[in-house]
Amino acid sequence: MWLCRKMLKIKWQSFTSNKKVLKLEGKDRELMSTIMRRKVAFFGQLQRGDQVSFPKLVLEGKIVRKRSPGRQRRIRLDDIRGWTGLCYRDLKKAALNREDFRFLNAKLQLKEYGT
Repeated sequence: MWLCRKMLKIKWQSFTSNKKVLKLEGKDRELMSTIMRRKVAFFGQLQRGDQVSFPKLVLEGKIVRKRSPGRQRRIRLDDIRGWTGLCYRDLKKAALNREDFRFLNAKLQLKEYGT
């Protein structure tokens, strides 16, 4: 980000937000869309795999343990449900059909870029 500020000759005293700098440069944040795409693809891969694999157990949150105090942590599944707007049952059903899940992932990517 500092390189963009340097090229646009924006001083640090002007308190310009990163969003505004990216807008002036005409670029988008690519990291979040990449993370979103990879998380959703990994979820589909896990659902099509073995029924009793350790990563799948961690993803579904079925490990019994004592809960630590404080606010409950977000889990991967919350992000995926929020991005797709589907419940867990529908996501699992879509993940079993690879073509449907690829279409879902592509649709998410298009929604992220606003087209």
